[in-house]
Amino acid sequence: MLNNHSTKQKTNFFNKYSYFIVVTVGVLTLSLLLIITSLYSPQEPAKTVNAPILFAMPVMDATIHKNYNGQELQYNATLNMWEAHKAVDFLVSSNLNVCAAYDGVVNEIYTNYLEGTVIVIDHGKGLKTSYGSLDKDSLVVEVGATVQKGQKIAVASNSANRETNLGAYLHFITYDNGKKIDPSGYLNMELK
Repeated sequence: MLNNHSTKQKTNFFNKYSYFIVVTVGVLTLSLLLIITSLYSPQEPAKTVNAPILFAMPVMDATIHKNYNGQELQYNATLNMWEAHKAVDFLVSSNLNVCAAYDGVVNEIYTNYLEGTVIVIDHGKGLKTSYGSLDKDSLVVEVGATVQKGQKIAVASNSANRETNLGAYLHFITYDNGKKIDPSGYLNMELK
């Protein structure tokens, strides 16, 4: 009689919990298969990480007159005012070549009183560079032209009237999605 009662209990237990037992065994089996498959399947090659962009110097043999400073105001004697200087001003000798800092497409060329003649190069992914105080007659590129890193685009001059006391210089700006940023993350600049 005990044997019959014990068999009924086992039958009731399996009838009552069979669904949960089957699901648990299935989940454990599936997990084990996934683990074994991941251990023995060939691994994907590591994805190539884009190397950081490194600009070429836009001018050689230059001295930095004013470095980028977006926080502290700097006095501009020509304009007789304090301003944030979100660019780098390179002092150069007259007729010094200005080169593209990186591969890109000439996005814009314009001339105005404060900036002089300016070339803007689009490097893609929101990154642009601007080269101001250029000699208008020395431009060797036009809008839409593809340029290579280090390629001559113009000659530096004193065409910008925002710093008339400097003589020939390059006003270099770097943009990230329209915002002026410090170019030192892309450019190895050491004061001379």
